[in-house]
Amino acid sequence: MQDYLLSHINRPMFTVSGTEVTAATLLSGLVPLAITVVLAFGISRAFQQAIQKRGLENSGSLASIRRLVVYFVWIIGVATTLDSVGVHLSALFAAGAIFAVGIGLAMQDVAKNFVSGVILLVERSITPGDILEFDDTICKVLRVGIRTTIVKTPDDYEIIIPNNDLVQLRVKNRTLIDRHYRISIPVGIHYKEEPEHVRKTLLEIGRAQNFRDHSREPIVLMEGFGASSVDYRLCIWTRQPWHTAQHQSKLGEAIWAGLRKANIEIAFPQVDVHMIPKA
Repeated sequence: MQDYLLSHINRPMFTVSGTEVTAATLLSGLVPLAITVVLAFGISRAFQQAIQKRGLENSGSLASIRRLVVYFVWIIGVATTLDSVGVHLSALFAAGAIFAVGIGLAMQDVAKNFVSGVILLVERSITPGDILEFDDTICKVLRVGIRTTIVKTPDDYEIIIPNNDLVQLRVKNRTLIDRHYRISIPVGIHYKEEPEHVRKTLLEIGRAQNFRDHSREPIVLMEGFGASSVDYRLCIWTRQPWHTAQHQSKLGEAIWAGLRKANIEIAFPQVDVHMIPKA
């Protein structure tokens, strides 16, 4: 009976790259595979608990490190499992070279996104919580995956962006190094108004905004002489770039009300028509 079981357990089931795989070798491969699953789950859970314990849930750097460590554990575990089964990776790669060429063109986008995802995780130029300007859209990064990145727009819908687009295309990261973001509103002032009075009034309006960053003073720029107005621009800084649209709206309303209170006339396009009588 024992010989019968041994003969069946050691009987070749299939061949991979010239290596015969038996039931015994498959069973021996379950051990490193199980260890890999436990290690990957344990490391991921330990990282998550450490992050929550220290109140660093929004730390994109720690989340990226956790993913890279888990990926590394899986790669080592799968390689060890294949080796214990008797499948040598060098032989497997050699046997799969022809197959790889066949599917290479079909998988090139997946491969590019995968490599781009690794670059983003290593460089950490884009991390969860960052505010981006991508394809003329303001969005907040929710998750950086190994193939795609999920972002959320101010309209509360999510966009799945291939990682290759974030690496290859031009992306503005409003919170990469400095979270200060400038909000500016242009305004046309009638030519009859005194420049010093206009500048002082606009600065007072800017300083009165409660959402501005008080470490930076507002500035007023005189941008030029228009056809019907003197063109000014009020600029203030905020540390809340995600709420840019709301802040711009509040600042515009404040400028309108402040200029009316100061009796400063906002210009509007005017055309003078001169009638020349016939001789």
